[in-house]
Amino acid sequence: MTTIFNVLEICGVLSFNLNSRQLMELYAYLPARYKIGVVPAHGPAAATPRLPAAALLRIMRQRASLGDAQVIALLRTMQPPPDLLVTWNTVHFSGRLEGTLRTPADALHAL
Repeated sequence: MTTIFNVLEICGVLSFNLNSRQLMELYAYLPARYKIGVVPAHGPAAATPRLPAAALLRIMRQRASLGDAQVIALLRTMQPPPDLLVTWNTVHFSGRLEGTLRTPADALHAL
């Protein structure tokens, strides 16, 4: 499982090397290709969640970037909490979330 923020972050990084069509295909097919669920939703009409600034600031006070705070805040609202998060930055989330943390490489090896 990962969040829409993580998928968009990957798209943003790769946008410097992909044309428009390739970028849209990456967004559309990445989760299915690697069998990764996306929360809260994924697709062309998906919107990023509205998260209260106070919740983000509480997380950032514990030394987190805005992007990491968005992911943490979103996952903390989920019931039940996800049992697996796939992220490039497992260290950034260690001790802040329930469940297993895996890098994309580790998640692929586990398939």
